Amino acid sequence: MKIFKICCFYIFIILISNIINVKLKSRSKKTKITMKKIKNNSMKTINYLSKFQNELLTQNYYTNFVQTKIKEFNNKIPLKNYENSQYVGIIEIGNPPQSMPVIFDTGSGNLLLTSSKCNSYTCSLHKSFNGDQSETFNSIGDEIEVYFGTGSIRGKICEDEFNLGNLIIPNQKFGEIIEENGSVFSNPDFSGILGLAYPALASYENVPVFDSIINNNLLDKNVISFYYSYNENEDGEIALGYIDKDKYKGKLRYYDVIDKYYWTIKLDDILLNGKSLNLCDKKEGCKGVLDTGTTLITGPSRDIKKLLDKIPVSNECDGFKNGPKISFVFNGDVYDMEPDEYIIKSQDEKGENNCRALVMSLDVDPPHGPLWILGDVFMQKYYTVFDRDHDRVGLALAKHSLPRAFYDE
Repeated sequence: MKIFKICCFYIFIILISNIINVKLKSRSKKTKITMKKIKNNSMKTINYLSKFQNELLTQNYYTNFVQTKIKEFNNKIPLKNYENSQYVGIIEIGNPPQSMPVIFDTGSGNLLLTSSKCNSYTCSLHKSFNGDQSETFNSIGDEIEVYFGTGSIRGKICEDEFNLGNLIIPNQKFGEIIEENGSVFSNPDFSGILGLAYPALASYENVPVFDSIINNNLLDKNVISFYYSYNENEDGEIALGYIDKDKYKGKLRYYDVIDKYYWTIKLDDILLNGKSLNLCDKKEGCKGVLDTGTTLITGPSRDIKKLLDKIPVSNECDGFKNGPKISFVFNGDVYDMEPDEYIIKSQDEKGENNCRALVMSLDVDPPHGPLWILGDVFMQKYYTVFDRDHDRVGLALAKHSLPRAFYDE
């Protein structure tokens, strides 16, 4: 089970060193999941991850009413861009509906929202859901507890009417957070997370939102497409049930999901300036995950060290102009990342350059790992389609109307 996963800024610090437990208190079942300790690495190009993104990312990858179909042009959700590091969209829940800003996360299967019953300081920093003001709200009563290295949350399983764009889902179960301890959820820009992974990743036997949409036959095509903008002055978007051809150019290519847990596809190879790094098995390849809830690109710690050791860019940005191109190969198709797309270059107060790689190590055990996770950094460049009708992921070069903006720490 994984809760909110986002990075507030492109300041990433590797601090994955705590044991995290997740418990579900129920009349019939209790789930406890223990997270593995991950070692830090010494790298030429610094990896940075906020405490918030770090803990949520770790937890995610160690967890365990009939309506007339809506036409395409009504099924678009704007995503507010916050410094190219998080994209927030609005959902509605309750009757009458209450608007809530959330992260749409294809790397988790749960819907979790901050409650107005929460008196914790961090809850006061963002908008909360008030079940008492909804005519259709129902508290099921099962309790959830989630423990992080720097805090915890506690809540209850509830259900209510849920609106996503023009789609209406009755009795959608979600976790209502009533207590937040520590600084894990201090970000004011969003109030919850909407998981879009496969149901096998959902906790407490809830039906994820995407599966509720499928079960209620609300879309002509059970696809959700993501476009991430390069600039705060332009919104990203989610297209529900269709593919927005105005948001990409060239051919849209598809790759079959090989593990219906995360959106996992076969990664043939990883190249540096066109040359294989020999990180993937020649026959089996690697496992690649497209995850809208992760800002970075992550991989097994041993492989990430090999990759970064071959990037001749110092923390002070020496060698940046000659930085190598990283490429990910899916079914023979090559997807490039240029240095300025995976390295953030900024200046400190003294005017000195700082370079930081948007790459970090994350070790995920079998059977679902090891994994290479391609987050927002990758999907800013490549329009991404999540297709449940055919269990596949589509990728195409995104079409941007504004140039990439760079934001200081």
